[in-house]
Amino acid sequence: MRYKSNLQPSYLLCPETYTWHSLDATIVAKLDAHKYSRLNDDAGAQDTNKTTEQDLRDVLLLVGRSYTTE
Repeated sequence: MRYKSNLQPSYLLCPETYTWHSLDATIVAKLDAHKYSRLNDDAGAQDTNKTTEQDLRDVLLLVGRSYTTE
């Protein structure tokens, strides 16, 4: 995916906070050091759409031929 750095402007999505970050030398250095990197430098930043336990209770499961929430 290094070819994408030749296309400007280029942005990458942080895999932990789901925020977009400009592909600059700082981001490239992080990715050179580790294939999986948190791109957001703010340690307190979190995904604002984080799944909660209530969300999981609302999911319907198909068991056999019927749906259940448990």
